[in-house]
Amino acid sequence: MNREEGSSRFRAKVITYCYPMRFAFLLLFLLPCFLLAQSTGVISGTVEDTTGAVIPAASVTAVQQQTSQRFDALTDDQGRFSFARLPVGNYQVEATRQGFRRFVSEVIRLDADQTRQAGIVLQVGETTESVEVTGAISLVETVG
Repeated sequence: MNREEGSSRFRAKVITYCYPMRFAFLLLFLLPCFLLAQSTGVISGTVEDTTGAVIPAASVTAVQQQTSQRFDALTDDQGRFSFARLPVGNYQVEATRQGFRRFVSEVIRLDADQTRQAGIVLQVGETTESVEVTGAISLVETVG
């Protein structure tokens, strides 16, 4: 066997092993990217009292109806909250703050790449009382 025959056999073996290795390498590094690209949406909004004053440090919870998974947030100084990257599904938004009645929204359908805007109004009262509101959540079209 001369040198050219030996090197061509070596090349054939390298090619035979390289293609499956390239595929495995790509699969190993691309699979997490596909898994991270799950369908998600956003629920955000503000919490105010009946006079329109914002309520900071209110506790806001988004509850996924299918799994009962809870996502918690606190409002900032301007009464704003946001639940980014929520899995698609049906949600109820709840809000509480000491000295106010508990707020519970209607069921909100959140689809992929949607942003739902929640305008929550808390009424003065005991936290043992609750107010269930319908029609308080709107769809916001996002571009991009």
